[in-house]
Amino acid sequence: MEFIILIIGVVVFILLKNSIKDQYEYVINNGEFSIGTVLSYSKGKPVNIALNQPGESPKVKYKYSVNGKNYEYVLSASVMPIPQDVVVGQQYLIKYLKDDPARSIMLFDYPIKEEGDFERYVRAMAK
Repeated sequence: MEFIILIIGVVVFILLKNSIKDQYEYVINNGEFSIGTVLSYSKGKPVNIALNQPGESPKVKYKYSVNGKNYEYVLSASVMPIPQDVVVGQQYLIKYLKDDPARSIMLFDYPIKEEGDFERYVRAMAK
């Protein structure tokens, strides 16, 4: 019985992981661009087996604006890797869904550090 529960748990985990990955890929492939600012960064916590405490994935909370409306989103490392050198206040390229701007992904490989970075990244990704 325990084995069956374990198998069911593994199958559910794999299905959820694939669903999250599919959503991420959909935003990346179909999203529009904006600039996001990191509001907070949590490095997470490792699992503590001795105290029976679950771990926690690193998370980044960021804000961005679409057509004058502000959005905030919390991105977890369970969805995509988050670099350890994230700095609060740093800006990065964002991809969001035009039909649902609250769904977004922060692209950590594309920091906005100087004027012209946003336009340059958008042009490069359009090719």
